[in-house]
Amino acid sequence: MTFLDHVGGELVLGAETATPSLDVAVLEDDAQDAELLCRKLRQAWTADVRISVFPELLQLERALRRSQPDVVFCDLGLPDADGIEVVERVVSSAGQAPVVVLTGNDDPTIPVLALRSGAQDYLVKDSLVAESLARALRYALARSFADGQIRRIAAELQEVNGELDQYAGIVAHDLRAPVRTARLFADRLKAAIIMGADPIPMTSYLESSLERIESLIERLLRMSTLRNETLDLTIMQLSDVIEAIGVYVLADLEKAEATLEVLHDGTIAADPILFQELVLNMVHNSLKYRHPDRRPEITFSLVQRGETVELTIADNGLGIEPEFRERVFDLFERLDSGQSDGFGFGLAFCRRVADLHAGTLVAAEPPSGEGAAFRLCLPSPDLG
Repeated sequence: MTFLDHVGGELVLGAETATPSLDVAVLEDDAQDAELLCRKLRQAWTADVRISVFPELLQLERALRRSQPDVVFCDLGLPDADGIEVVERVVSSAGQAPVVVLTGNDDPTIPVLALRSGAQDYLVKDSLVAESLARALRYALARSFADGQIRRIAAELQEVNGELDQYAGIVAHDLRAPVRTARLFADRLKAAIIMGADPIPMTSYLESSLERIESLIERLLRMSTLRNETLDLTIMQLSDVIEAIGVYVLADLEKAEATLEVLHDGTIAADPILFQELVLNMVHNSLKYRHPDRRPEITFSLVQRGETVELTIADNGLGIEPEFRERVFDLFERLDSGQSDGFGFGLAFCRRVADLHAGTLVAAEPPSGEGAAFRLCLPSPDLG
């Protein structure tokens, strides 16, 4: 069976070696050029090579929407497109896959234009040999990986810069108020000492303001270092975690006449300290926003869904309007306009913990139709 019988399909070449197998997409309308490239790939790559050949750009674009190859080779002269337009459209559709341009044109300006349009490399068909093809493959894959790392780092930097903007906002706003208050009480304390009055009340107020500043700074530092947290993944029974937390917040539960209940138990794989902090934040949040006309009830339900476990934490409190269910995770966000104590760290911290565990945390529709509910999805402890 000849290569031409596989145009538009797939062909496996080579043998199993330490070299990784390769998925290649070829955009080439000339059957002889495509067959030549196939032979050179067999010589250049020592492992299996899976090749899909497409004679038209539109066919390749449709295929790339379904799956991404390891590398794309593209000709510049096609029935439905020509020149640098081909490169631009292929690069746009290829995602993370590197694009190598193949052409019979030896115009020196073409390589520059192709690389500027996003191609990783450029090869002239007439001078194509196995060694140059192998080198082009290795370099294209390496550069593509490096580009991907750069994009990932850039995205992380953008996220960090956004958080720094938020930190700057809180330092400029939330820290300013307790600092002003502390300065006021310090002035009053000085005046009381000068006048021979009792300084104890002013000392107490000053200490309270300084404690608030210290607490805010500690939380800022905790959030900034959480990004590099090293996880100690442990398989835990949900009911054991909730029982321990119930003892930890017993005084708060008794004061609010609140209850914690595990409706559906199970195991979860997470860092014990961070997971406990997450649940504690959720419990404190439910107690803070409890409904004035009913006793707080906080429930926990764990179910397995495919390769993830889904933990729903629900309460019968004031609830969250649907339009605010994403906004509550913003750092320093408080929907009650500062009427309650706190800095707006809690849910932002919880989502960060979920992210570190390769999971998700969202505000969901409460099962009972009242109160608030949060759904935490984490990889199943059975995986691996």
